[in-house]
Amino acid sequence: MSKRIYPKGTTRVSLDKKVKKLNWKDYPCWIWPFGINAYGYPVKSIGSRKHAKKEQVHRLLRKLLVGEIPIGFEPDHLCRNPGCINPIHTELVTHKENVRRGLIQTKLTWKEVKEIRRLYGKDNFSYSKVAKHYNVSKTTVWEIVKHKTWHRNYMKEGQKKWRRAE
Repeated sequence: MSKRIYPKGTTRVSLDKKVKKLNWKDYPCWIWPFGINAYGYPVKSIGSRKHAKKEQVHRLLRKLLVGEIPIGFEPDHLCRNPGCINPIHTELVTHKENVRRGLIQTKLTWKEVKEIRRLYGKDNFSYSKVAKHYNVSKTTVWEIVKHKTWHRNYMKEGQKKWRRAE
């Protein structure tokens, strides 16, 4: 295993402390201009062509610049931009916490989700146009239209009981 080389007098622990002290809002997002996966996260193939493994770039950069990601933790984007690879914009949290934060930060309401489905279905808007209008990714629009997300149960206005999505 190769030994990590850090600037003189710097250890992985001190680097991690320095990164935690930085205010992520003072640094812009670094947007990866190459391949992304279905969820909008930047990916890079690692290894030979025949045996390549796709790795998420924000995880690779965090490992390289800040240090290993402990088992049971994952980087959470503080900027809520999955295309960002700036390691300062990530914080290590458990999967449960990452999901909880994602739900809190939801940009859309049920009313907007219904409108997205209507715009794409009846009014023939493209994924790109709808995504731009609601300031979300094309992937998010596709997942909504295909009922991959926002699909299980929803409540109609004024309705007390939950019912299945139509």
